[in-house]
Amino acid sequence: MTDKSADGKDTTMNKTFYWKSPLGWIKVFIQGGFITELCFTTQVRGTISKTKNDVLAQKIISQLNEYFEGRRLVFSLPCKFQGTDFQRLVWREVGQIKYGQTSSYAEVAKRIGRPGAVRAVGGGVSKNKIALIVPCHRIIRSNGELGGYAWGKKLKLDLLKHEGAAGSDFMAG
Repeated sequence: MTDKSADGKDTTMNKTFYWKSPLGWIKVFIQGGFITELCFTTQVRGTISKTKNDVLAQKIISQLNEYFEGRRLVFSLPCKFQGTDFQRLVWREVGQIKYGQTSSYAEVAKRIGRPGAVRAVGGGVSKNKIALIVPCHRIIRSNGELGGYAWGKKLKLDLLKHEGAAGSDFMAG
């Protein structure tokens, strides 16, 4: 028996594929027709899945290419965010930060109505598994320091430079 969504898609289908971006390998995990993970990786495990006949995989690759070519400012891909209610609230707010702009953990905390939850926002940002679509690289510290990034500060800085974010002259801290 196969589970089908209302539009007839197989909701039990899981697929992992890797795509080589200009900044390194990206791993994409699709579950039931939704992206549940899109992250940078240094390890490509197993074989690189064939994506030629996979409509969703081709759409993901196309939008990633457009992003890295500077032609896509917003992604329109089906995602399923797996986390706590608070984490999903943080990720939705981070998703509102426009291409080429940055925001601080404190600003995100204020916008979600939890101004005292700056550290919790930082924790939520760090649990993001859908890079670029939830642009956690656009979150910096209130003092202008770059702050952390799950895939390394150099990659964070490279992404901000790619987007032309505020001159990308962030303090190294």
